[in-house]
Amino acid sequence: MVNSTDILSAWTRIGWLEPSKTGYTSILDTDNKTTLSGKTFDALHPLTNFVRFKDTYPDSAATAGVLNAQLKAWQQTGIITVMEDVTRDQDFVNHGVLLSEDDFDLDDTIANSDKFVFVRVTVPYGYVLTVQSIGISLDTVDTFNVYIFNSTQKAYLTATEAITPVANAEKWTALTYKNLWGTTYSAPIMKSGVYYIGYFQTDIPTAKALQREYYPKSSPVRFEYCYATPNGTSCPEDETISTTGYTYGINLDYTISRDFTPIYIKSPQLFDKALGYYVIEQMIRQMLLTDRFNTSERKAKDVPPVSQLFTELNGQSETTGTPYKGVIQLYKDEVEKLKAVLFKKNQTGTMR
Repeated sequence: MVNSTDILSAWTRIGWLEPSKTGYTSILDTDNKTTLSGKTFDALHPLTNFVRFKDTYPDSAATAGVLNAQLKAWQQTGIITVMEDVTRDQDFVNHGVLLSEDDFDLDDTIANSDKFVFVRVTVPYGYVLTVQSIGISLDTVDTFNVYIFNSTQKAYLTATEAITPVANAEKWTALTYKNLWGTTYSAPIMKSGVYYIGYFQTDIPTAKALQREYYPKSSPVRFEYCYATPNGTSCPEDETISTTGYTYGINLDYTISRDFTPIYIKSPQLFDKALGYYVIEQMIRQMLLTDRFNTSERKAKDVPPVSQLFTELNGQSETTGTPYKGVIQLYKDEVEKLKAVLFKKNQTGTMR
């Protein structure tokens, strides 16, 4: 899994060359001409350039803003797609819920107080916790908000939509703020992978939480039930936080995944070739499928014939001529190379 906000913060990895042809200059914006890698799409494949892109774009009257937005979308989508294709098989760690459905005693309630009660979640570097939903168990109905804090920020990250529990049962509500990262690289900068998910007891004056036993499971993410002295609606101060055996009727439905964002942030050059093939594939598909020209007009506009574009896209086998890998296969090969480099399998040698 990757944090799209972080890896797209510097998305201008490969640029487009400014064309010299009359009628096509001064259209590309600075972002699309910027190349952090030093590479250009024009140099990566002989058929890709801005002139052909503009001539085959579906809307002949598209403005500069629209054209630049499409090129940006190709590159940003490409970055995400490459990372997903490379890391998909290594992504998932486990899924679970904190509290067992079998451990439910309606007579075991927790006396209400004036604390902020919560689950402290510690997500280590290289992991992300996705909280699908929160389960709340109270003895009566009291509508209230659930808050999520990061330990390094005073303001809460989010207060969910109002939660309306069901008396003497567990009510599940989807969270709007789902992904809790072990580290982030873009604003707001969170230096800590420690999060607090809970509610203020003063928000449920007539209800009592149902107590359930928590049995920790083996996991890279640590979960702890805590209480703290409220700091208004700001993050509680560290010195007021205590761990407890009370679970305060809070349950979490979660998925733990590996976070591959740091790999891209630290070594984006590893993925440039695959990114280039992805964008080139989109460009060739646009040229192949355009309905703006007939055969003679294609030639006049310097748009390659359909047969050539099809071969560039899909390649050519020995039975039809000289073996030739198309862009689709080149992309797949590059993804497999990245997998081999990043996720080398442990090899066991033989003692002699």
